[in-house]
Amino acid sequence: MIVCHCRAISDKTIRAHVRAGCDSRRSIASACGAGTDCGGCARTVSEVIVDESASAERRSLSLPLFVSA
Repeated sequence: MIVCHCRAISDKTIRAHVRAGCDSRRSIASACGAGTDCGGCARTVSEVIVDESASAERRSLSLPLFVSA
């Protein structure tokens, strides 16, 4: 879905930047420009950051643990 209509930036783009290390609206704005024009998407950008960060944490917790005998 398009999150930032001013810059035509999708949630997939924002999620990719979160996976690459962006962890705030400011870092997302620097990386792709989302939220730098009218600001109408600021809340949604924040929600996508939180959601993707939580997803990444769940993925890391679901990795199998190997114990050597």
